[in-house]
This record gives sequence, C-alpha cells and structure tokens, in this order.
Amino acid sequence: LELRMPHGDGWRWFEATLLVIERDHAGVPVRLLATLADAEQRHQAQERQLMSVSLFQHLHEGLLITDADLHALDVNPAYTQITGVPRDELLGTVPSLLRPEPADPLARQQRAAMWAGLRDQGNWRGELLERRRSGEFCTLHATISTVRGPEHDLRYHVLVISDITQQQQQREQLERQAHFDELTRLPNRTRLTLQLDDAMRAADRDGYLLVVCYLDLDRFKPVNDRFGHAAGDRLLVELATRLRSALRRRDNWEDCAARLGGDEFVLLLPDLESIEECEAALLRVLEAVQQPVPLPGTAETVKVSASVGVSIYPHDETDPDGLLRHADQAMYQAKQAGKNRYHLFDVDQDAAVSIRRESLDHIRRAFDGREFVLYYQPKVNMRTGTVVGAEALIRWQHPARGLLPPADFLPIIEDHPIGVELGEWVIETVLLQIRDWNAAGLDSSRLCRCAATHLPMLVVDAPYRSPV
Repeated sequence: LELRMPHGDGWRWFEATLLVIERDHAGVPVRLLATLADAEQRHQAQERQLMSVSLFQHLHEGLLITDADLHALDVNPAYTQITGVPRDELLGTVPSLLRPEPADPLARQQRAAMWAGLRDQGNWRGELLERRRSGEFCTLHATISTVRGPEHDLRYHVLVISDITQQQQQREQLERQAHFDELTRLPNRTRLTLQLDDAMRAADRDGYLLVVCYLDLDRFKPVNDRFGHAAGDRLLVELATRLRSALRRRDNWEDCAARLGGDEFVLLLPDLESIEECEAALLRVLEAVQQPVPLPGTAETVKVSASVGVSIYPHDETDPDGLLRHADQAMYQAKQAGKNRYHLFDVDQDAAVSIRRESLDHIRRAFDGREFVLYYQPKVNMRTGTVVGAEALIRWQHPARGLLPPADFLPIIEDHPIGVELGEWVIETVLLQIRDWNAAGLDSSRLCRCAATHLPMLVVDAPYRSPV
C-alpha cells in the first residue's frame, strides 16, 4: 500500500510492503517483514498522467493527436463537438482539417500556409476555414506542431483548435458597420477614402484617368415630406441598386459607388481613357437615377433626378480630399445650371475663383483697417481758369505695395456687396469733407483753384485721409 508520511518539513509518499515470514502452530502470524520504498516521483507521475487525461477530456479547445502519416490516434470530446464528427469515425483516418486539397479556394490557401509553416518551423498558428459535419462553414483558430523522437524522427502531429466563428461574425459585422452604410450596403465615407487612395495610386501606376463623381439627388426632400421617411429610405435603397447595375466590372477592377449620407453619393470610375468615355458613363448614371420608383403598398411612383459634379485625376492634380471637394463644388454648379445634369470641374476656373476669393479677403481686411484714402482732383474751366468742381479719387494705401490705383482693386469687387459698401463710404466721406470745409469757412472752389494754378497737370496737391 501507499502511505503519505512526514518527511523533513513536509510530507512524502512511500510504498510499504508487508510480508508474513513466521507463523505459530495455529497459523497465526508472529513475525512480519516490512519494507518501505520512496514512491514520491512515481506518485507525482501518476498524478500528472491523471491530470493530463482530465485536461484532455475536459479541455474547451479541440485536441487531435495523429501519427507521422496524419492518421488520428486520439481526439478529445471538444474536437468532435466542434467538427461534428464522432470519435470512432476519426480514429485511424486522416481528418479533413489535415487534408491538403479542400474544395474551397480560401481553405486551400490556408492549408498551403499551414504546411509551409510546419515544413519550415515545425509549427504553425492561424485561422482555418472548415465545414462541419452538418455542412455549415465555421472558422477555427488552429495551432499545429510536430513531435519528434530521440532520433529526431517524426512521431506525432498535435493539432489544437478553437471555434471562433461567432467572434469572426461579430468582427465582420463591426467591419461592415465601420466601412459600409447600413441602409444601402454601399461603402461609406471611411471605406471610400481607402478606395480613393488605392485608385489614385493605380492611376499613377497605369496611366489612366480616374473620375470622381459627387452625386446629389434633386427633389428628394419632397418625397420625404409627402410620403414619409420610410418611402425616402426605400428610394435610396432602389437608387443604390441602380447605381451598382449602371457601373462597370472587369476581372481585376470595378467602378465603385459609395453613400456619404442623406441623398449624397460618390462614384469612382477608374481606368478611363478619355473624357468622352467619362461622359458616356455619366449619362448612363443620370438615366438610371431618373427612372420612376414604385412605392410598396401603394399605386404611387416617385421620380427624382441627380446633379453630378465631376473631378478628373490627374488633370486635377490634388489629394483625395481635394478631388472630393472639387467634385462637390462642380455638383453645386450643376444644380445652379438647372439640375439633372453633370458639370466638370474646371481647374483653371477654380484657380481664378480662388485668386479672386483671396483678393476679396484682402480688400475686406483693408476696408476694415481703413487703408482706403480719397484724393481730390479739381475740374477747371481752361478758358476762364475757374474751378467748376472736383473729383474724389480713391486709392488703396497698401502696407506692403504702397499706393495702389483703382484698376488694381475695383474690377475685383464688381458685382460684390463690398463694392456697394465701398461706394457708400466714398459718398459719406466726401459729404463729411464738404461739411468740414464749409464749417471752417473755406471756399472749396477757391481752395481747389489755388491748388490747381500751381500744378502743371490737374492732379491733387495733397491727399486727405478721412477720419471716418
């Protein structure tokens, strides 16, 4: 029997053997031989074996042990539960997870990576696509290792699997929510940004045109107001389907449609060789959008159109944000031109607009900073020498460029509200000047006449800066 006995500061297992070596005439034992052997290591080995068996049976991960030829030697209950294959069917066979040529292309690619890892490093860890006994696909996280003997000969393969199908589905759902619009299933702005970066790099590499289309629906709000948001959503879903069908597909690329939100969409059209090819695609999109859409549960149909702004790379040499912004600007021009049409972004025109906008900002700051001044030039009757009036001439006292004539700034503010403000300031300043001259008892005509007689040309003698 085994005994647990005090030993030093602790306890230790021993194996005791008792043997009767002498009996009396009645057969009663009178002498015993007792031997005591240290059984601590053997007892620990037995405990480890029992623990291993228990872990093997109760492990949540599936565990499979095969011989060198991949025939199953043992398998735990979790493995059979994950795969759906009973233990007695697995033993002695090559499990499907270890077969080199599964039917699914992704599974074949995964198996190739697994065998390459085993061959080069003796182990591999990764994801495997597998079909359960029920026919349902599942995703497994797998670790496979080789076990070699004393002669470095291959003895076993050990495969550990865990079912991550649910986690994979949750991960895919989160990725869809992060990169795709929930209503239309089109890529969202985040996904579009990635696709636009890739498309621009491909255009640089292959030398073709990339067209970015910013599409906004015309008369969409009345649909929501009249039929409700459910009808509006139904319309957006139908239009998303139509946009997909109107786009091109090739073996190695395809056009892309994305939804930014509301009734705004973006189309990416790569691999175009000419503007004419681009315009043909745009006409196809406009035609698809304006077809009537039936509303479920009613006899009503709704019809909308689209205004499309277009920027073309690399004609428009900008970054992804710039391409989208320019297409958006062109879309507003299409709306202002009458809707249900497209407008190509003009790089040269935009540069001119940007320069004018910057100049207007400078003029506004100059006006607010009181940098404009008036010069008074007399008008003289050359026969009599009499001053008959005066012209108030505006100048811009620019802090860096000096005194600027009206030709440098008046054409910029033509048809702009700041031109009206500046004109009103001139009138007010002149009237205040006349008032001040009269209040000082000065004869404005005589003052101007005296100044004029000392000048070879009819120019102002000195500037006057208004206190206003």
